[in-house]
Amino acid sequence: MLGLSLPSHSDCSVVSRCKKYMPTVIREARYHIGMSAPAHYFMGQIEQESRCDEGATAFDGGMGLGQIMPETAKELHQRYPELKEYTYNPYDAKWNIRAMILYDRACYRAVDCEGWYFAFRAYNGGVGNINREIARAGSCEIERVESQCKRKVLRLKNGLLDFCKVNIEYPYKILKKAEKWAR
Repeated sequence: MLGLSLPSHSDCSVVSRCKKYMPTVIREARYHIGMSAPAHYFMGQIEQESRCDEGATAFDGGMGLGQIMPETAKELHQRYPELKEYTYNPYDAKWNIRAMILYDRACYRAVDCEGWYFAFRAYNGGVGNINREIARAGSCEIERVESQCKRKVLRLKNGLLDFCKVNIEYPYKILKKAEKWAR
């Protein structure tokens, strides 16, 4: 063998399921962020968040493709007139994609360091948390910022849930998944 690994059946079905959202993601990203918006990142994000299952609900209450938390969803719907074009429904793919992209854009603008890495960490763990880590690091150097993560660790039935580990890994997972969508 040449050392090539073939995608598993479940990976192929996720990609098949995701493909139908690509035109909406591209349109929303370009409209709300600009023509050079990295739509492939947002495709990676919905694949990471929900495996492109618009009906997904996470253990913590995250809803739909972008796994938007209930309170955040309500706040976004009130804050952005662009969302009122649709009936408030976080499980509606069009509403959720638009809300996710608007929230990503807001995170990008609110974080003290520039870049989608920081915006995705803010999306996943809060703008205040990432900005505190940046302040403690005194730098936008990613490794220094990561070293300043101080978040809780929960003991669950099946092990520990380390919020730093989850939040730090989040943008890397998105960027890895986004590679296939950039093609």
